[in-house]
Amino acid sequence: MTEASGQTLADAPTVPDVHARHTGAVWPALRSLRLKLILAAAVWVAIVIGGLTVAALGIAERRLEQDLRETARLTALGVADAIELRPEALGDPAMGLMLHEFLTAAQVREIALYSVTSDGLVYAQGTSSAAPASADLVEEAIRSGRAVAADRPSQLTVVTTPVLRDGRTVGAVRVTVSLGPVATLRREGRIFGVGIALVAVLGITILIHLLTQRLVHAPLADVRQSVARARTGDLSVRVPVVRNDEIGDVATGINSMLAEIESLQTHLRQRVDAATHELRDRNEQLVRSYESVLALRGELARARELATIGQTMADVAHQIGTPLNLVSAHVQLMRGELSDDPAATRRLAIVAEQVDKVTDIVRELLDRARPQSVSTVFALKPLLTRLTQSVQMLAASTASHVVLDAAEDMPAVRGDETQLELALMNLITNALDAMPGGGELRITAAPHEAGVRVDVRDSGVGIPAAVAERIFEPWVTSKPGRGTGLGLSITREVVQRAGGTIELISSPGPGTTFRVYLPAHRSFSEGGPAPTMS
Repeated sequence: MTEASGQTLADAPTVPDVHARHTGAVWPALRSLRLKLILAAAVWVAIVIGGLTVAALGIAERRLEQDLRETARLTALGVADAIELRPEALGDPAMGLMLHEFLTAAQVREIALYSVTSDGLVYAQGTSSAAPASADLVEEAIRSGRAVAADRPSQLTVVTTPVLRDGRTVGAVRVTVSLGPVATLRREGRIFGVGIALVAVLGITILIHLLTQRLVHAPLADVRQSVARARTGDLSVRVPVVRNDEIGDVATGINSMLAEIESLQTHLRQRVDAATHELRDRNEQLVRSYESVLALRGELARARELATIGQTMADVAHQIGTPLNLVSAHVQLMRGELSDDPAATRRLAIVAEQVDKVTDIVRELLDRARPQSVSTVFALKPLLTRLTQSVQMLAASTASHVVLDAAEDMPAVRGDETQLELALMNLITNALDAMPGGGELRITAAPHEAGVRVDVRDSGVGIPAAVAERIFEPWVTSKPGRGTGLGLSITREVVQRAGGTIELISSPGPGTTFRVYLPAHRSFSEGGPAPTMS
């Protein structure tokens, strides 16, 4: 938290920084927005002009091709009509002069006449010195009685139409027209279109360059410089707003964002400082809690040692008391039997006096072995809260989680608060010891009948059935080699002195629950028996 308080927002790496580094390393030229706009405009202008040129050329080519085919058809029909009106034979030289007159039409390369005789179809004459190689279209036109058209290699189209005189087919006209102008138009149109596209792209590029330099690049340069200063930590920088357009809106938005970030940074620094102080206070609180846990564990250890000594003293007193009672009884009998012997009576009186002294010493040992307590009335929830906070660090060391669920409306209880706290602390530490690999320790406290019920439940390894039957007896432990076997015995004694009861609720398998019932201080002060667990 302390290191974070000295860090500004500009110190943290941002996604645009990483993107800029990669982009600059791979395509340094593409980092310029102006170049991107110029390239995009040039590409789009080239695409648009190219598309329009291709479309226009396609239309012109189709129109020219249609015109040439129409020229061939009309020429064939014109020749056929002229022959029908003339009296000369198809092979007459005058017919040849007429054919040359029709040959002057644009792109008409050849006109040929065919005559129908008794021997069949015969080439009569034409504008070319040699007869056409194929007469299939002529035969088809004569057979069908209508004009027939077909394309030939080398960009040629042929139209053949029958010649009629007096309603009878006397021959046919074969007109050949070149489609070469279509190819010429296509070739020259492409060259023209490419030239126009290059000129247009160059002009548009220069225009966009000048416009973007003035309208975009210069304002963006101010934005970049301001952002670069902000990245170094100078959040007081502001972008100049020179125009009321989109760039001006961007500059205004960046200025607002910088102001908000500057305010946020100040607020975050204050929050970090406050969190640092709070963390320091919590660390101190955790240290105090840990020290409290250590103190409580020390008190538990001392209480167990004292309990061990007291138990030993009670056992010794019990073992000595029984023989002393027998000795005292026999002394009394002997004093009655030897009442007439003053010397024996005096000696028996001395023995009885010494036996009484030993009895007083044994009784004093029993009184010292019995723990003394100071009974007070106190609320149970603050005690449980204090215990839960104290063991948090201890639980964290074993990856355990402590949860307290205590009701607000619990009645107060009467007893020795310190001893009861140590008794509950013993249950909690036993539960944590039962979860060496971590788990959940849940402490639940709620009103129950005329008192309070406290459940200490863990998710640990559980207690064997053989040990569970004698778990509250002295010297019985489920932690061989680590426990003394007096902790739960002491806990039961403390709970019973407070007028309550404790029981083990455990089934074979993991998890153990100890349930403690403590009566409310009013019901306990009335002198009635302690309520039993339901």
